[in-house]
Amino acid sequence: MTELLVSVRDGWEARHVVAEGVRWIDVKEPRAGALGAARSERIREVLAVTPESVTVSVALGELVDREDETPPDLPPGVSYVKLGLSGCRTLRNWQERWSRTLGLLPAAVKPVAVAYADWRTCGAPPPGEIIRFGVEFGCDYLLVDTFDKGLGGILCHLPQQKLAGVLEAARRFGLRVAVGGSLNTESIQQILPLEPDLVAVRSAACWGGRVGRICPEHVRALAELVAALNPLAV
Repeated sequence: MTELLVSVRDGWEARHVVAEGVRWIDVKEPRAGALGAARSERIREVLAVTPESVTVSVALGELVDREDETPPDLPPGVSYVKLGLSGCRTLRNWQERWSRTLGLLPAAVKPVAVAYADWRTCGAPPPGEIIRFGVEFGCDYLLVDTFDKGLGGILCHLPQQKLAGVLEAARRFGLRVAVGGSLNTESIQQILPLEPDLVAVRSAACWGGRVGRICPEHVRALAELVAALNPLAV
């Protein structure tokens, strides 16, 4: 059954998202990029208002922007982290750098493999490589997302049939799949028949786009849409 994941930037947003029954939350700073890392105090704010029944993931930015191998500051309660691989396709040792960085995570935190639908323009490795090495490095989930939010939603880069192929490949390797990338009502309706485990939103849940504030009415409408169109709903 597909569930809704909503990205938040602070405790205020998290409180309103949880109030609408959302059970998956991602913490990021949208002004800092597709997977912009939030400050540690913001992560703690979110965890302080999030019940244990809600799964919390955290965005850590892009691997190429990490200048050292200091473990990320992740308070207890974080279940997953996401690290983008834009700019890595031309790096000879990107797999080793990714593996070393994931090795710094606390034992209770699982990494999410991130495949960018616009991988060609952002210089990321192709989804097939991300899937293969993600499994090798202990990922449970694959997130299919977009890096450049100004170049259209995910279906502009991966039409439904090609996206279905990526999901099928991930499942063959035992990965669960989340799909994001500037999703809106129309694209969610096209993606739900593919039965991803999660659909991930930010822009559609906000007033004023992804850098705006969470709108509870928008979150409620999205949750109702996913529930109504869920292909596995009873």
